[in-house]
Amino acid sequence: MGDADFGRGQLGDAPRQPLRGLEEKYAGIDKGAELPEYASQTLEAKAKANPPARDEAAPAKARKAVLYATCYGDYNDTSIGMAALAVLAKNGVETKVVHPHCCGMPKLEQGLLGEVAEAARKVAAAFAPYIDEGYDIVAPVPSCALMLKFEWPLILPNDASVKRLAEATFDLSEYVVDIARKEGLADGMAPIEGGVAFHMSCHSRAQNFGQKGAELLKLIPQADVAVVERCSGHGGAWGYKREISRRR
Repeated sequence: MGDADFGRGQLGDAPRQPLRGLEEKYAGIDKGAELPEYASQTLEAKAKANPPARDEAAPAKARKAVLYATCYGDYNDTSIGMAALAVLAKNGVETKVVHPHCCGMPKLEQGLLGEVAEAARKVAAAFAPYIDEGYDIVAPVPSCALMLKFEWPLILPNDASVKRLAEATFDLSEYVVDIARKEGLADGMAPIEGGVAFHMSCHSRAQNFGQKGAELLKLIPQADVAVVERCSGHGGAWGYKREISRRR
């Protein structure tokens, strides 16, 4: 996890104000920035306790996937991963949730390539047995998918395990669209009333796979999808830094 991971927890900001002042002084985290809250239970634990029912007769019943929980998905907003698991299970995919280590994106932003390489080796080693068993690796956060698919192989070009993981990894939207194209999605999707605005994130565009998130939404009956391709301006961990946050 990076230096943007000083969450508010379940108590909110008020009881943490003295600590927020120390975070700003020593870590440069703006004490006025709205930080992500921590979940009371990790995605790994929640998925183990409440696994979604898998439709073994669904079109993609032959697929197996490991959901790479990611730091944000595992510790902050578990609803992302639980929704992803529900969609995959509905379409017949056998799933597991694994979070061996951070992808290292916050470290990459700071130029700490040695620490990113260490993270890559740890995660690649953890996922290797699953890949051996025929599992695809699916990342629900575009930044993390970008790291596994593109950044790690650039940093460790001679590491066969890292290369193999990159070849087995899908962005979540990319994976569901792939199911739709190859096996077809399970029946039961209902129309969405009104339009849907989809923000195409920078790290989605950097994966060079087209507007997969928009393609995914357009699979919903009668969906009127408008795509916004502009940077959010947050910049990951940098968006919480005092000198950046106060300029916005």
